[in-house]
Amino acid sequence: MIYAGGGNFEKTMEKRQGSNIRPIISIMSMGNMATASSICANGEIFNKTVSLEFKCETGIIYGLKDQKIGLEGEDISLSCVNTDFMIVDQDCSYYSFNTTIQKRIDKWFIDQCNGKQSSYEQSFYGKIVDKSNIGIMLVLFDIVVLILYLISLGFLKNFQKIDALEINGDVMKCSDFSILIRNLPTNPNVIEYKAWLWEWIEKKLAEHDDQDQNNKSYIPKIVEIYFGYTDYSDFGDLKEIRSLEKAMIEQRKKLKFDKSGQVENYRALQKIVGALKGKIEEYEKNSKKREKKLIPKFAYVILLHENDKKRLLNLYDIGWKRKMLLKYKQRDKYNSLCFDNGQFPDLVQAPQPSLVMWSNLKFDNIDIFKRSLQINIVTFLLMLVSFFLVIYGKYQDKIIKKIYGGDQCKLDDEITQQMAEADFKQPREGRHGLMHCFCLNRYTSLGQEVVSIKFDDSLYYCSDWFDIYTAKNGYVYYAGFAISFVNILIKFVIGKISFYQRMHTLNEILENTTLKMFLFQVVNTGVILMLVNWNLKDELGLPDNFPVLTGDYTDFTVNWYQKIGVQLFVYFGLKYFATFWDRKFRPCNKRRTRQYIQEDYQSQYLGPPFGFEKRYSSMMAVIFITFIFSAVLRVHQKPVMTDGDLANKLRVVLSFAAVWHLGIAFLMMSSESIFPLVSLFNDNQYQKKQNEMEAKFSLPSFLAFIDEKRLNHDHSFLTFIAFFISLIFSLFYDTLVKLLIKLWNKIKNMIGCKQKASKMQQFDDILSIQEIKTQQYDFYEAIGIQGIISEKKRSQQSLEEIEKFMKDNEVSHKLRKLHHRFIIKIDTLDKLLTKKQQDAQSLLKRVFLQGLMNKKREKEGLKRVDDPELAFKDVSFPCKVQGLLTYDIKENDFYKDVYATAERLDQIKKEIQILDADNIDVNSIAEIRNLINS
Repeated sequence: MIYAGGGNFEKTMEKRQGSNIRPIISIMSMGNMATASSICANGEIFNKTVSLEFKCETGIIYGLKDQKIGLEGEDISLSCVNTDFMIVDQDCSYYSFNTTIQKRIDKWFIDQCNGKQSSYEQSFYGKIVDKSNIGIMLVLFDIVVLILYLISLGFLKNFQKIDALEINGDVMKCSDFSILIRNLPTNPNVIEYKAWLWEWIEKKLAEHDDQDQNNKSYIPKIVEIYFGYTDYSDFGDLKEIRSLEKAMIEQRKKLKFDKSGQVENYRALQKIVGALKGKIEEYEKNSKKREKKLIPKFAYVILLHENDKKRLLNLYDIGWKRKMLLKYKQRDKYNSLCFDNGQFPDLVQAPQPSLVMWSNLKFDNIDIFKRSLQINIVTFLLMLVSFFLVIYGKYQDKIIKKIYGGDQCKLDDEITQQMAEADFKQPREGRHGLMHCFCLNRYTSLGQEVVSIKFDDSLYYCSDWFDIYTAKNGYVYYAGFAISFVNILIKFVIGKISFYQRMHTLNEILENTTLKMFLFQVVNTGVILMLVNWNLKDELGLPDNFPVLTGDYTDFTVNWYQKIGVQLFVYFGLKYFATFWDRKFRPCNKRRTRQYIQEDYQSQYLGPPFGFEKRYSSMMAVIFITFIFSAVLRVHQKPVMTDGDLANKLRVVLSFAAVWHLGIAFLMMSSESIFPLVSLFNDNQYQKKQNEMEAKFSLPSFLAFIDEKRLNHDHSFLTFIAFFISLIFSLFYDTLVKLLIKLWNKIKNMIGCKQKASKMQQFDDILSIQEIKTQQYDFYEAIGIQGIISEKKRSQQSLEEIEKFMKDNEVSHKLRKLHHRFIIKIDTLDKLLTKKQQDAQSLLKRVFLQGLMNKKREKEGLKRVDDPELAFKDVSFPCKVQGLLTYDIKENDFYKDVYATAERLDQIKKEIQILDADNIDVNSIAEIRNLINS
């Protein structure tokens, strides 16, 4: 449908202008269906005799100019006139006039212009499509799209599993062998605590195993226990020192290359050097006095066998309900599983070492809840800013009605200048909006020249009206900008303070941040607009000045699409162009950089951090808002497929977008202004007939808020049924998907449908990886030769710490057993390492001899035997564990840089001595240049 018109439209071929942007933006909107009983046409013949152009908007025909068809004037609007060509019924019905005039114009156009140069034939002349049929087509298409959308989510679930298997293969993670123990009892000494916990876990595993710990072939079932690093304040001080060091390097580069502002740069450098010097002194002073202690709250235990981890998890997986009742009953039943002090351990699957936020482990769940509440309050305050901006825009939208007494104008009302002036001079409560209608009518034909209309009292009332009317129309775009601005603030604030919440793992931070961004953006974008502009004050008994649910719309009318719909369009348009703005409209110049520090320059080529929370929250907000108001819009692109827990959770949330979509689509499809149930020419008869119409269906009491007449349309009834089906499907999504897959497989087997082996081979190979992953490895075999060397080194360091503690303190029996276990562990690693090295040497010899044999066979023209390099690659004892192999904090990349800063303190202090020159005159450019050159 072609939709155009509005103000500022010139009616001359020499100076023709387009309409304002607001109605044009609503192209493809279902609100256009209410503007005409059938589709408006737009044709133009370029020759001397015929100039035909007409556009339709709410019953007004613009630019219909030709003397031969009986129209005497250039500017003709729709009114109760009767000419040879324009026939209007006695009630001035818009539907009757529009249908009649369009048929006559189409017929005249074909008779006069068919077959001539630059003309075309209207193949749909005389064929009218009923709106109810259009509604059925829209609903059926909508349901098909939603079915495909839900099916795609089902396929996405399976593809996520396949992708994970295909990418990872038989590679394992350290977390596959690890458990996390929370709710630990307190103990003043870390080494004693490790000995006690090690003995307790070994005891629990021994209750289900017959292996004797005194046996010479006994190998400890635990690889290592980690509690995190010992001093959080040290890490914070070193991190600040590193930040100041980077600022110092950056400022030195600026001082060297920026010749114009050397004095200012030197002063800024001195401030950074002073702060860095003071921070180093504070760190060294506190580190001497600080007594390093560790109060363990979490224990990360790496077990030798994966089966042992599964047994412990199954043993302590009693459900949260039983855990809550342990204080009151069933104590004796689970007493053997508790700690020595009677406390039930909280034992769960451990996260990957690279995901643990070690500095957050000192915060408990109460601290996390408090911080999360603070973040929600800050974000809610930002949403209040958007809410008040929309409320203010709503007030501006009603200002014409408040000043002029009304903002609704009828097309057949002829208002003179004197009538408008007399009405405006009345008190505000006695005005009827005639001045507004008079100026609007003149603005339609004159455009901005309406401001020059002079009234009898020598005042220019339409000039003030034009300013108010322009500001009122600007609200449509202002609200979209306000929503976009607040959404940017919400994402920025939540992204910046997400770590403030102090979640214990990076996955928890990403999931929490994603859901917060998503929910707040959906509420700020869609829900606030609905609350402010929807009108339920009669149903809820709200006063007129109540800020929400007292708007202008009780249904999805044409005005809703033109105002609220355009606001959403502007918002999404800004999101689209924000990408190019962020790249400074130079998307191809990725090598340009303003970095001064080498590691920052290198990060330009590594690419920015992949922000899952920002991508997922933005994607989900767009999908939700689009699904809410998109019953007849284009289909959104398929969401990006990725793996991981975050993707799985958000996939379930996305299924509810279809439910919300169909709920709003039902209100749109059942709107009387879009799909009228009766087609009478007289508006009074139409209203009377509509009131007399009975509802075809009755609804249960819990749906009493829905007008039962909305179900009289076939297409709205179909949408209503689809809504409840989608609700049930979303609530039981996983179960229904599994049933549908099983049903589909049975149908294929029944009809004898078999895929070719070549097409299924790749899929079968991927699924076979799942069988490979079921093979059981012990931890030492999985980490490879290099991993064994690193683990032996860490074990020797732990053994040295234990022996040092045993010399200075009283030794318990459990500590002696821990010392013995570490000796056995190191001996086991030595034997395993020796065996793997011997196997590698024998393999190298075989590969060398096989290579010589292949060269000889090539000279003799014989076929080569198996490639020795491939054989070496398959049996070279690779590391099967992906990522970090330990929960030792010093192996974490995030903390390595901080500990490296501690080792560079002497070098940093030397640089400070060079730069901290007190005898330099800061106002002397010559002395500063000499310092730089030195």
